[in-house]
Amino acid sequence: MTTEQHLELLTELRAIRAALEKPKPMLSLTTATATTATPDTLPLPAVEILNAGDVQVHFGKNKDTPLSALSDKQLLWYGADRP
Repeated sequence: MTTEQHLELLTELRAIRAALEKPKPMLSLTTATATTATPDTLPLPAVEILNAGDVQVHFGKNKDTPLSALSDKQLLWYGADRP
C-alpha cells in the first residue's frame, strides 16, 4: 500500500467516523408524512360516519373485517396517508 492510498483510506475512515458521531436530526412532520412510516395518531375525520366500526376493510389480508375488530396498530396502518 502506498502512502497516498493509506492517506485516502484514513481520510475516508475519518469521514465515516464523523458521520456516525453526528446526532441524527428529528423527523419533521412533513418528512414523516412523506414516508411510508405508520403515524402515531390519525387526524380527525372530515365527515363523521355513523356506525363506522361496522365498515369492513375492502382490501388486503383483513378484507371483509369490520373496523371495530382491528387493533389500534392496524387502524393506524390503514389510516396512514400513503404517497
